[in-house]
Amino acid sequence: MTGRFHLLLGKTGAAWLAPVLLFALAGMEMSWFTPLILSLHRHGWETAPGWYLVGLIAVMLVMMAIARILAARRVASPAFELLVLAAILLTSLAILRLYVFRSEPWLSFAWLGPAFFTSDPRRIDTLLVLVTVAYLWWRGVSFMQREVSFFAIGLDFRKGVLGLAVGACLYEALTPHSPGIFIYAFFFCSLVAVALGRIADKAATASNPGAPPGVGWMGIVAAGSLVVVMLVALLAPLWNIKTFGRLGRLVAPAAAALGGLVGALFLFVLRLLEPVTAALVSLLRLTVGPLLARLRQHPPAFLETLQAYLSQPPPAPQTAPVWIEPMFRVVLPCTIGVIVLLALVLWLQRRRTLFGRRQEKELRTPVAGHERAGLDRLLDRMRGLTDLIGRFGIGRRFYAALSVRHIYANVQHLAADRGFPRQKSDTPNDYLPTLAAAFPGHEADVAHITSVYNAYEYGDVPTDAAELRRLHDAWEAIRRDAANTAAGAAGPI
Repeated sequence: MTGRFHLLLGKTGAAWLAPVLLFALAGMEMSWFTPLILSLHRHGWETAPGWYLVGLIAVMLVMMAIARILAARRVASPAFELLVLAAILLTSLAILRLYVFRSEPWLSFAWLGPAFFTSDPRRIDTLLVLVTVAYLWWRGVSFMQREVSFFAIGLDFRKGVLGLAVGACLYEALTPHSPGIFIYAFFFCSLVAVALGRIADKAATASNPGAPPGVGWMGIVAAGSLVVVMLVALLAPLWNIKTFGRLGRLVAPAAAALGGLVGALFLFVLRLLEPVTAALVSLLRLTVGPLLARLRQHPPAFLETLQAYLSQPPPAPQTAPVWIEPMFRVVLPCTIGVIVLLALVLWLQRRRTLFGRRQEKELRTPVAGHERAGLDRLLDRMRGLTDLIGRFGIGRRFYAALSVRHIYANVQHLAADRGFPRQKSDTPNDYLPTLAAAFPGHEADVAHITSVYNAYEYGDVPTDAAELRRLHDAWEAIRRDAANTAAGAAGPI
């Protein structure tokens, strides 16, 4: 799976594109993460923030390189996860020793006690280092285990903007430094990553991509991104209250003249409407005036009745019946609870009717392309479910994601049984023509299933009942046709 990044970029024919895009993605990620973690790291406020940014980018690139080496050697699960955990532990200990406890003697391990087992003030720094290293490993490995496209980079950019807004505000409020370097670095790396992702995306989908982009493209993209960031940096000092005040003073004479013109125009319109207003007032006096005079002389009977009712003394307070209090304290809450419980039971029964049998069948279907027994298969199942819960939560989106994943896995298994297996280097879009050949007459069904699975890979699943029914119907049509074909080929018994 880790090779997808390089296989996708390899379609451009440009060897420089993969490392430059990796660097841009790492820079974009660290530009919003660094101010967030430095806001809590008081001992790091004395050092220039740029060094922390450069250091974290370098550590993340090293982690990506290690993940790539493990993937190139085809290290299988769970050995891959165990090696990653060992690398996280060793990296954390090395950073703690070289950064947090650098004043300790080189051949001494006494710093492990203050780091983990005592109430030393540096335990906060130890915790921040552990969290940072774990996050860097997670992001570094995830970057190498996914397909990089223009859409995925755009999604990372939007999430990074939110993280940068939070991190920059905290950094500005808590530290004596300005977060400007992180903001400029983030947008520079983002512009480079988006541009290169678009080049890779176009090359991956084009039928005739032509000559691969040369190294000059890297210079053009970097120079263009740098110019944009520099222009923003030049204009940023002008974006403040003083500038707006000066602009207000500059336009004040024009605004005053315009206000006088608008006032004169308003008075002119009122003078034009004066005859109409006078006629309306005269009409009201002629019609409403006599009516009001008659009402004052002869008030209606209901007014006298209302006045007599209001002049009566208020009634004496009455004691509430004995049954009122238990009604509100016991009967009414119990009734509401029973109604809510019945509604919940009915909703669960409806959910079970819609998804129960299909989910039970799909959960029995292995996710991988081959059978795995014992501890490996159990770990894969638990890891897959944990990943789905982390991405989609517990609820409708989780069940929808589970359906999409298992339906696509079932389609792959059925196609492989018919002699059309999916190669390791194939993306879902690359595998789509093979699926169409495996199930003739169902091109629209396999295209729909593939498009829904692509959306699932990027965190978007259909939660509408009609959309899920359409997905299941497409799979059922393929399955029934395959079963009928197999029965016809077997012949009567």
